[in-house]
Amino acid sequence: MKNTIIIWVVYKDPSDFPGQFCARIFSGGKPTGHHYAHYNLELVREWISRGAAQYGVGVPYRMARHHHDDPVIFETWV
Repeated sequence: MKNTIIIWVVYKDPSDFPGQFCARIFSGGKPTGHHYAHYNLELVREWISRGAAQYGVGVPYRMARHHHDDPVIFETWV
């Protein structure tokens, strides 16, 4: 996935993981099918950090939810 933008979108309480946080990986703007869900947000963020190291993209940057985002989007990491 070299030279491809990797984005992790963190959802809060999505319909497929009620009551949990779920991070989904997007590559080049398309969903990859890779995700991690847990009740503990910090564990989800740790999964994102480990994933960034595996993809060789460095330390990801957290972006807060934009008011136009879907209400279940909690934050995004690039």
